[in-house]
Amino acid sequence: MTTFLHQRKRSEASLSDEYETPDIIVKKLSKLYNIKPEMDVACNDENCKTPYRLPRGDSLLYQWSNAYKSDVWCNPPHSLTKEFVLKADDVWKKENLNIMMIIPANSITTKYFEKVIDNVEIHPIFGRITFLVDKKPSSYPARNGYFCVIWRKTY
Repeated sequence: MTTFLHQRKRSEASLSDEYETPDIIVKKLSKLYNIKPEMDVACNDENCKTPYRLPRGDSLLYQWSNAYKSDVWCNPPHSLTKEFVLKADDVWKKENLNIMMIIPANSITTKYFEKVIDNVEIHPIFGRITFLVDKKPSSYPARNGYFCVIWRKTY
């Protein structure tokens, strides 16, 4: 009997939220969707992808805009995907920012995502992402497929 990747028992490491998006993924998505993120709202000191970031652990408490109302990048901790999606939608409605977020494919089918689906663009990221752990590629690609979700600024 064949065991598929998504059916394997999860490792202790896979339960962690400490996975960094490779720079090449952020750059590729930014270019492809014409988003130029200046603010990373879900990073720590070591893995920020933009010139500006919010304080670690407080991203859901702060407004995500800066004085220039610049574009936002977000790879939320998996354990807080719902909270970050709802926060992004709220920020987009109030601040009119471009927000680019990557989320696991299974998040698209959740009840909470139904609340935001009319406000976003949803783009598949083909292939499994190999996230970074301690600045090095993980031993395995992600179990989940991912989507790039964009709240696009309206003019």
